[in-house]
Amino acid sequence: MLAGWHFIPQHLNTAFIPLVMSIWLRSGYGVYRKIWNIGYGKY
Repeated sequence: MLAGWHFIPQHLNTAFIPLVMSIWLRSGYGVYRKIWNIGYGKY
């Protein structure tokens, strides 16, 4: 039981790390493009 509870969170973390990274990169890239477009529109 303890081994199962210890293994499940680690397995979920390893599965979610690429998903979270992809979502974070997409949102960060969208924000970066917005800032770049606003800055580029000023000049």
